[in-house]
Amino acid sequence: MKFNHTVLFVASEMYPFSKTGGLGDVIGALPVELKRQGVNVAVITPLYGDINIEENELRLISTKCRAGYPWAPITCEIYRAEYEGVPVYFVERGEYFDRKNYYNTHDGDYFDNCERFVFFCRATMAWASRLDGAPAIVHAHDWQAALVPAYLHFLRPSAPFWRNTKTLLTIHNLAFQGRFASRLFFTSGLPREAWGVDGVEFWGDFNLLKAGIAYADLVTTVSPTYSLEILFKEFGCGLEGILTKRAFNLKGITNGADYSIWDPLNDKYLPCVYSPDDLSGKKT
Repeated sequence: MKFNHTVLFVASEMYPFSKTGGLGDVIGALPVELKRQGVNVAVITPLYGDINIEENELRLISTKCRAGYPWAPITCEIYRAEYEGVPVYFVERGEYFDRKNYYNTHDGDYFDNCERFVFFCRATMAWASRLDGAPAIVHAHDWQAALVPAYLHFLRPSAPFWRNTKTLLTIHNLAFQGRFASRLFFTSGLPREAWGVDGVEFWGDFNLLKAGIAYADLVTTVSPTYSLEILFKEFGCGLEGILTKRAFNLKGITNGADYSIWDPLNDKYLPCVYSPDDLSGKKT
């Protein structure tokens, strides 16, 4: 299958298909803007149960994409849609993603969140590997996608397909790390050498975000200030050590905004609209 995308975004949310907060907004806006600037981009994200296949014009393009997790024969289905000209691929596996909520219920996080997003990352790698050409950059977002840079790091020496692909991890909120029992590491597909203080191990647990921080070619945060704050204990959420170790490859890039949506002059949810030229509505 043809695949000539320069940048592949990997994220657990994308507006308007899925959203719980700022991550969904960014993935719904940044690839679209890059596309407008002439960059070949695509997005891969889970197919959650509340995403209507017919309404969103999703097209099934693969029925047996072998993710190989948690057992070798396990496969997923891949759907495709377009949003503002950007190809969007959806990983479908009902027992992992066909749920009312994305990450938790009112009782707490789903007990199998590690397995769900290890599967998503494995499926992402499997799908991209089946295509005609590797992306120049894989841009992963937050802990749910953070294993992708780690997989790529260890695959490059033996897989020519990935040899020239660089990885980028963006941290939207360092407090959410994807921290799970150590036993889950040993079925993740990462080599044993990744288990250590400079790898995925975090106080005896398997930390997915730490995996991305340790092995991505570049790590970014949502602002330059935040990239400096998280190097210290007060804001590092326990990861200040690995972040300091990667400080040369850690950058802060301020989040933009899609003003076709976030425009206070044309926001239907505001009781009083306003603009830079007329702030009277804001004062009301």
